Amino acid sequence: MKKIKLASLVLGISAASTLMVSCGSGDGSTASTATTNTVNTNITTSSNKALIPIGWEPYQNPLQQGGSTSTISAYLYPDIGYISQSVSIIYININKILVYIDGQPVWLLFDTGACGILVNQSAVNLPQNAYISQTFYGMFGGGTTFSGTDAYATVCLNPSNTNSCVYMPIAVDTGGNSFTLSGTNNVQGDFGAECGNQWDGFVSAGDFSSTGTSASVFGYNYAYYLYKENPQLYNSFSLMYYPLNNGWWGYVPYNSPEGVITFGNFSGSPNDYIPYPNRTANIVFPSYNSTSSITTSGIFDTGTSVVLLTTNILQNEIPNFSQTLDEGECGYNQVNGGLSISYAFANSSYSTFYTTEPPSNMCYIGEPGAFTYIEDITQDIGMNAAVFGLQIIGNAEMLRHSYIFTLNNQGFSQGIYVTQ
Repeated sequence: MKKIKLASLVLGISAASTLMVSCGSGDGSTASTATTNTVNTNITTSSNKALIPIGWEPYQNPLQQGGSTSTISAYLYPDIGYISQSVSIIYININKILVYIDGQPVWLLFDTGACGILVNQSAVNLPQNAYISQTFYGMFGGGTTFSGTDAYATVCLNPSNTNSCVYMPIAVDTGGNSFTLSGTNNVQGDFGAECGNQWDGFVSAGDFSSTGTSASVFGYNYAYYLYKENPQLYNSFSLMYYPLNNGWWGYVPYNSPEGVITFGNFSGSPNDYIPYPNRTANIVFPSYNSTSSITTSGIFDTGTSVVLLTTNILQNEIPNFSQTLDEGECGYNQVNGGLSISYAFANSSYSTFYTTEPPSNMCYIGEPGAFTYIEDITQDIGMNAAVFGLQIIGNAEMLRHSYIFTLNNQGFSQGIYVTQ
């Protein structure tokens, strides 16, 4: 039996802007032939049940906490990424979303750690007059660069529902289709779901490879343009995941959804509210013995597949933490399974904790395709935070919860309700 070691489940952290942190092809993706699966992208109760394997039940739907009747929804599907590593080809946590760009269906990475839409030119068929004179350049954390020309296009989540269509600027990678995660349906770009107030985003003029100071942003995310069209109906979006069929890990068929994103008008409990201006939160790590706490900036990033924490945070949270004894059972500075990490937020009543995964006897989980999601994998990133001083609450931890992301009166990130 061929085994796959869970040695590195994190993709390259991208830094296309000061806070544009996302999962990219940073460690060098390898191409493979894509097999197209037929998926049902219409969100209805009957189709929802039909697509969920027997025995699965979703978390409490955050839409039940109040919402408009004119919501716009899309499923989030799993995928696999073939990433070149020293140990093997590996499977990683990926959420993809099917969008239609000028009528062309395109799979994009669903990424709350990025702002705006980036798409490979080969995946779309835009007329020449859609392109404008602005060009852009950026770099993912693993070193892969992207570059191209900005354009305008109609973006829909459901082409049969005109309410889901917005005319918006997008970033078209004309530099060789550098964004490729080869899987069952090739992910051909990034659906950056969250934007800060002014200066972070794919759709730009200039260089976003370092600090973003030389760039001028004029394009934002899908939610921003929905809000501009109808701020009363579309001032937030919910993100709901289904529980994994093996508790903390599971295999989800590639034509079955693992979550739903819904744009509408939602709210949650004040006790579960986290301030999230400029797409960052002040995360409080209270320490294992309650003697001291560390407050630091961080983001919720579905585009990064694991939790990324600095060594000092791990030392603060785990008693007698040792990189020699508490890391490396599954390789690549990965924190061993079975350790507890707590975190809360400044100016918020919300707090939670999780247990790191996987345990040592599950570093190998069998044949390729045995899993598509694994919760709470945590990686030690040393004393320098992953990108621009940020701790990253990646997809491995976000899978345990459901969220409502709220927008301010300009259409930018304002706060998050954790609804599950």
